[in-house]
Amino acid sequence: MSQRALASALGVSQGFIGDIESGRSAPSRNFLQALSEHFRVNPAWILEGREPQIFEDGPGFSSDVGRIAPPQKGKPLAGHLTIDGQDFSLITRHKAHVSAGKGLAAVDGLEKDGLAFSNSWLLKAGLVADLSALVRVRGDSMSPAIPDGATVLVDLRGITAEQPGVYICILDDDVFVKRVHQLRDDKTVVGHVLVSDNPQYPPVVVSGRDNYRLRIVGKVVLAMHTV
Repeated sequence: MSQRALASALGVSQGFIGDIESGRSAPSRNFLQALSEHFRVNPAWILEGREPQIFEDGPGFSSDVGRIAPPQKGKPLAGHLTIDGQDFSLITRHKAHVSAGKGLAAVDGLEKDGLAFSNSWLLKAGLVADLSALVRVRGDSMSPAIPDGATVLVDLRGITAEQPGVYICILDDDVFVKRVHQLRDDKTVVGHVLVSDNPQYPPVVVSGRDNYRLRIVGKVVLAMHTV
């Protein structure tokens, strides 16, 4: 593009463009903004030589992991963001801790942040991001499967223990992560057994009139921890 055409597009004089190109003048903020808005030129590339030279069309930005952009809202099962065209959804990570030991208070803070999971993985796992949560585990009663400090992904739809598995449950005012087994009399659920993986912790039986003390919050489907 000629200096005259560029000057006309940006609303500046041809001499101003010439001064910038020759190094006699530095580009002003307004000039850089106009250049970016009209031609999607990256001001950081002009000033410091940082890539990209040209911004891609549409909202979003480029990063080391690819182009991060808002979701396509008209697309079925759209997530919270896309990375190189692949949908990801955020699952909230809460400050609340669950106990793999003697039990902790149900909540000790507000929502903390979130982690992104690909929608394709969530679909294969049968999970819905908005009906899932991430919480931290304290204690060693579920070690080694879930060590102290691990973060677990919880399916909040798993509020019954029809199938044996690891569940987040509330007993009285304490929150636990345990393997839960139903006790049945024919087809009627008469109680539950809370079992720890660590043999140092004995099973806890909740049955009969005490059943009201127990509430299943969700099923643990993934444990994440450092090695």
